[in-house]
Amino acid sequence: MSEKRLSHEEYLACALYQFASENPLGTFESQEILNKLKPIEISDTTSRSFFHVCAVLWSQNLAVDLGSIVSGAKEFNVTAEQVMILSDSQYTTSSWEYHLQELVEIIQKTALLGGLKREISESGTKTSVEMKVALEGLVLDNQIEADSLVKIEDVEEELFGEKKTTIPTCVDSLDNALGGGFAEGQMVVIACRPGHGKTSFASQIVVSRIKEKQRSIIFNMEMGGTSIYTRIIAQNSGMALGYIENCRSIGAQAVNNVMQQWNLVKNEITIHSKGSMSISDLKQGIQADIFKCEREGLSRPSMVIVDYLHLLKSDIGGDNLNARIGALSRGLKELAINLKVCIVVLSQMSRDIEKREDQSPKLSDLRDSGAIEADANKIIFINRPSMFSSQKEERNEEGQYSELIVEKNREGAIGSVPTSFFPKSGRWI
Repeated sequence: MSEKRLSHEEYLACALYQFASENPLGTFESQEILNKLKPIEISDTTSRSFFHVCAVLWSQNLAVDLGSIVSGAKEFNVTAEQVMILSDSQYTTSSWEYHLQELVEIIQKTALLGGLKREISESGTKTSVEMKVALEGLVLDNQIEADSLVKIEDVEEELFGEKKTTIPTCVDSLDNALGGGFAEGQMVVIACRPGHGKTSFASQIVVSRIKEKQRSIIFNMEMGGTSIYTRIIAQNSGMALGYIENCRSIGAQAVNNVMQQWNLVKNEITIHSKGSMSISDLKQGIQADIFKCEREGLSRPSMVIVDYLHLLKSDIGGDNLNARIGALSRGLKELAINLKVCIVVLSQMSRDIEKREDQSPKLSDLRDSGAIEADANKIIFINRPSMFSSQKEERNEEGQYSELIVEKNREGAIGSVPTSFFPKSGRWI
């Protein structure tokens, strides 16, 4: 066994080769992460040949062995001797797959940095704004020591400056109860039973940000992008959802009305809609939007909606749901603090609430709630008593009584805020 210290690229190549030679493709749970890495991003030629050959053979469910690597490496002008040297250095640990996302990100950032250096060298441009923003992005994760330092000037600005530091929710009475609303760096949980309005409430928070000319990001794992935009248009305009969805069949004036509202909201939100996303996906999406705004001179996003918690992918496998939810909850809290955004996480509540006489939600109704309770700055329950009625008319009544229950508020008081809900537009007043 060689004692040579392996680079990130060599370690990934060796670990992948060893795993691929011992396991079929179906047992590898992180294929999606690996697919993000392109062979051209691997600068070391020998490592690139390992990665390429393993990926090709594995995707075809063919055996991966040293002979296959030697044969395929010829395409990269890599000799059998070079292959043998690297394969002799192979080692891995039981947790290599857990660190795969980090390995891939490091290799990709190194490739991007190399490309920027070549561009600077060739063009002679050393002050390009685009290069500056990209380089700052590359080192963002490496500024732990500097970023962890609480700056006196930042505290003074928040306490005494003219900049508005609170983020309004969407309901004035709730803002009053919370002392102005939410804040950057907070993780806020909004929970209720399915169909009781958590997505509508979150969409209305985004609308309140649009009216203040502030950007938001939405990560949704159960609705398509058009459906999300439709809700936001409805809440911003007061139009019924059915009117927006069927505007073409209603007539030209309806199309024009909806188009005007579409033009008001389309550039103020970034929406990611996919059946399954991870904390790493969220981090990548938030950082990309921040860099884009800095590059274009726009205000950075301050609000992130995650719909919803239990649909997020976790790096922790197995049947321990509490551990999985705990890792996701902590990951979201870290994103809020490190990226200086307010993350509003939607969560479902247990069916137990429907089995008891008093159907007002409690903290114990949160599914797998231990870690969520610990990490959240605020926990708000949506309570719509009419939704427990067997009468459809009551469930669809416009202006129906509802309440927003502040069950946890690390920065202030708790209590209940009465509101009215309008199902046709999904608006809370």
